[in-house]
Amino acid sequence: VVISLKETDTTFDFLGPFLDEINLSIERLKNRVPLSSIVFFTRQLATMFSAGLTLERAIHGLGAEEKHRKFKKVLNEVSSSIRKGLNLSESLARHPGVFNTLFVSMTKAGDVSGNLNEILDQLASYLENLDDTRRKVKSA
Repeated sequence: VVISLKETDTTFDFLGPFLDEINLSIERLKNRVPLSSIVFFTRQLATMFSAGLTLERAIHGLGAEEKHRKFKKVLNEVSSSIRKGLNLSESLARHPGVFNTLFVSMTKAGDVSGNLNEILDQLASYLENLDDTRRKVKSA
């Protein structure tokens, strides 16, 4: 039996949890879905839904075309949740890192009122304006 003892430097061990949190934050930033992708998705969903496609079919199609790996996975999960019987707002609420409370609340209002196509259109317009404003601020 061979026993090996190594001396390790424990000087910075107290930084372990802090460094883990920094690494997690960096990973979140790398995987964050860009606002422009959410804007495009919302506008396309509003158009497809008002044209008569079901939510599940529209979201499934948009997920299949999505380039951003994380957003593609989220859209596939949302589509699957809707197929299993959840409404749109409940499906979106399962992904708080992608869809904020305003987005979820607006779609919930649309689900309840029966005006989802109008709500999606308004939400798309709001997000387009927000994205445009952010771009202008960045370029200034």
